[in-house]
Amino acid sequence: MRCIRIPFLLSALALLLFPAAGAAAQDQWPCTIRSGQTTIVVYQPQPQSLSGDKLTAIAAVSVTQQGKEPVYGVVWLDAAIHTDRSTHSVVLDGLKVPDARFPGSADSAGVARLRALLERELPKHAFELSMDQLVTSLDQQATSANGLKNDPPEIIFREMPSLLVLTDGQPKLEKDAALGLQRVVNSPFTILHDAGKYYLFVGGRWFAAPAATGAYTYTGSIPAGIKKAQQQTRDGGFAGARASLRASRWTRCRRSL
Repeated sequence: MRCIRIPFLLSALALLLFPAAGAAAQDQWPCTIRSGQTTIVVYQPQPQSLSGDKLTAIAAVSVTQQGKEPVYGVVWLDAAIHTDRSTHSVVLDGLKVPDARFPGSADSAGVARLRALLERELPKHAFELSMDQLVTSLDQQATSANGLKNDPPEIIFREMPSLLVLTDGQPKLEKDAALGLQRVVNSPFTILHDAGKYYLFVGGRWFAAPAATGAYTYTGSIPAGIKKAQQQTRDGGFAGARASLRASRWTRCRRSL
């Protein structure tokens, strides 16, 4: 069995994973390995980490069995590296395949056979990378990892009809001259503050809460100040006040440009 070098023009995927630097290393990728009636194409690996002379990397692969469509996947590689400073190249030796995945295949038994084939065939070949590419890729990997956040988002679940009241940051109160009350100005909802509580107007009803962030519950009793503010509007739904507020926001926005 031998590793057959195929033209560099076919290595578009490898070029995306690992920018070109050394001509000798370029020409090797992607590398085709033939084993019986199976053809394996290994695209240029993307280094993940380097500890001493132990390198971990991932590489895209395609596996084509005679008479069948190619199956595409990803392999995880562990290898020892040997450097040649005269050619600025790195040789991967003692390749191991700790994991291999083929998302496009629903045949779990077939995937297991493909993985076993890769684990058997890939270690038989010494793959070469450019030393400059290796250093650059590891630097990029470290930079990306430092700024990566995998914190899960907050998931809010309710078993009854609910409304998510949004604010742009922490609730901000300002005096609304038209209503004569303080209102939360960084929310698309009408939220007024009076008599030590916050009142949310939704669907023609009032909901009260001890804080602007809720939780709001329906209330049939509202303070006199809010009743007066509601009577001052023409339709009782604060349409005029909302229009005035939007106009004032637009004016502030234009002044800040």
